Amino acid sequence: MSQTFLLADDDSDDHELFAAALAELDRSIVFDKALDGLQLINQLIEQKVARPDIIFLDLNMPLMNGWRCLEALKKIEEIKHIPVIIYSTSDQQLEEQRAEEMGALCFLRKPESFSTLISILSTISDHLHGGSLVNLRSAIRKFSS
Repeated sequence: MSQTFLLADDDSDDHELFAAALAELDRSIVFDKALDGLQLINQLIEQKVARPDIIFLDLNMPLMNGWRCLEALKKIEEIKHIPVIIYSTSDQQLEEQRAEEMGALCFLRKPESFSTLISILSTISDHLHGGSLVNLRSAIRKFSS
């Protein structure tokens, strides 16, 4: 069964790294992207992209930042169930707590190495495939520490 990962990030280099990591992991994983939160919301509402199995959401984007986008996502009945991972270069613990309070699955600091990104995405894919989001948060936290 194919999975769909969606990354909202205004950095094209991050899109390329993410796409390359997913392709190396499993070529059947569908990768969609948005350049900001507003584009992400519009793509999902207008169904311009497949409904993702998981959304990775950068915090610092133009037009609609990650916080505003997360808030909007969680108010839209048809898509509020989609797990969201805040995916940022920030490592502030307050942001991690805020992300979870706002309904994100967790906060993930962007990894410094390509191999770590592949490991993270593999872990996420395995949990999504098994239908087990319960333990995904703790599995992801291992990469952040």
